[in-house]
Amino acid sequence: GTKLAPHEVAMTVVEPQPVFVRATVPEKELHRLRPNLEGVATPVGYPTARLGARLKTVSPIPVAAGSFGLTLAVNVAKHAAQTVPGTTCDVTITSYRKDDALTVPAAAVFADPPAGKPYVYLRTKGGGRKKRTVTLGQRTDKKAEILGGLKAGDVIFTQKPKGAP
Repeated sequence: GTKLAPHEVAMTVVEPQPVFVRATVPEKELHRLRPNLEGVATPVGYPTARLGARLKTVSPIPVAAGSFGLTLAVNVAKHAAQTVPGTTCDVTITSYRKDDALTVPAAAVFADPPAGKPYVYLRTKGGGRKKRTVTLGQRTDKKAEILGGLKAGDVIFTQKPKGAP
């Protein structure tokens, strides 16, 4: 055995169920979050385990500079033995899903300052380019949803062509 010093923590008793995850999210992503969004938690120690997760709370104030706290309820079901308090996981939350969305790389969408309408450069049949105004839906750092102005099969430039206005 060993001796404990006064006020030394020897053990923490925890309730193994229900399991929840505490996470942080950058401030720039707050607009995408709302309670009850679904997601997946993947325990770091068991990367093939995919646990259902549901967003319960978003902190109303930052927990660190530029970061807000999240609490997610996690369904550990058949992975209860491997998923214990104190372990870590990666979390993915699905904030928007539209299976038939027309998307383009976000870098392919341009707008003239100060707050111009969004546009893309469409490749013409002769190999040239044509500036086309588009209507945007949801947008991330990587993808932009196109609600109008393009159709499936249109070919666009992913970078502003040289000499383009």
